[in-house]
Amino acid sequence: MSAITCVRVGYGVAARIHELKLRASGVSTAAVVEVDPRRRRHAASDGLLAFSSCRQAARLKPTFWDICTSTSRHVDAIESILHVEPAANLLIEKPVCAPSDVPRLLALLACSRGRVVINDNYRSSAVTRAVKRLVHEKLGLRIRRVIVEMTQNRMEDFMSGRFIDQDYKALGYEGPHMLAIVQELGDSVWPPAQFERARLTDLQMHVDGRPVRLPGQRSALVSYLSRTGVAVELYTGLDGVVRDPRPPLAPPHARLRGGTRYRVVIVAGPDREGHSCEVVGFYEPSSTMGRGVGAAVVLRDGVVVGMLSIADDTMQTHLARAVDHFTGTAQNPSEALPAIEIAQMLGRFASASM
Repeated sequence: MSAITCVRVGYGVAARIHELKLRASGVSTAAVVEVDPRRRRHAASDGLLAFSSCRQAARLKPTFWDICTSTSRHVDAIESILHVEPAANLLIEKPVCAPSDVPRLLALLACSRGRVVINDNYRSSAVTRAVKRLVHEKLGLRIRRVIVEMTQNRMEDFMSGRFIDQDYKALGYEGPHMLAIVQELGDSVWPPAQFERARLTDLQMHVDGRPVRLPGQRSALVSYLSRTGVAVELYTGLDGVVRDPRPPLAPPHARLRGGTRYRVVIVAGPDREGHSCEVVGFYEPSSTMGRGVGAAVVLRDGVVVGMLSIADDTMQTHLARAVDHFTGTAQNPSEALPAIEIAQMLGRFASASM
């Protein structure tokens, strides 16, 4: 067994992805904690030791605990772990918690003696770093506008009852990613100085021939002005309709099929020579690029003048950085307090928009 071990709390879709990515980073899963007997059986059939409580798993003394439960159960899991191991290192999926759980989480973390990393993997994106280099070093853009769009087609998931977020609505899945990207872009873009609007739209669909309305689940738009006057728009759509398509990877009037995504950051403004420019970062996973591959595109006066293909497995990179932090060889790639602030901000947006 690897000298670096984890206990995974929860055994759903995210847990299986973590298993593959962390194994590639040299982490061995010592056990899984899962309260659902069916999922425990699945973990056991996958060759993993499975327990029903954190107390049972604590005797294994893992390097860290990997929390992959639903968002609504994050704080319960953290409390259970810290009750049996106050110095536990914690890896927590985003969003870090529901808005109503923030006070309780802050109290728990105040008593924690371990290290805490949030798995907001877009803080480790090579695409964002490439966009920043092109904007500041290559082109010298005077940034006037930033758009972050993360659109996907979740209709099949909604039909099966998955990804219906009652706390954050449409902002729950992609909202933390979008805010992480603008934070990584720097002081000219973040923090907000003046919010312009926050708007959620409802999703209308038919289930078994009957009309169903899902409040706030279709799309979300948040716009603000930064302290330097940059206009920032954050948009996520869950119906597959692309709002801001950019060539060459998204044609006009693009609509996504089920399971595909359109995740971009667009930084616009005049370059050193006064040309109207856009630097567009395309994130994986994309319907037009392979897994672990992103791109950065430069448009001058609306014409593509350059494109870079970029290796960008954000999840693999971020989890590897988290492991390095837990083992004392690197700084924390995504700390808890900024993630909690994001949770509070997304909660305010969702409440104000309804």
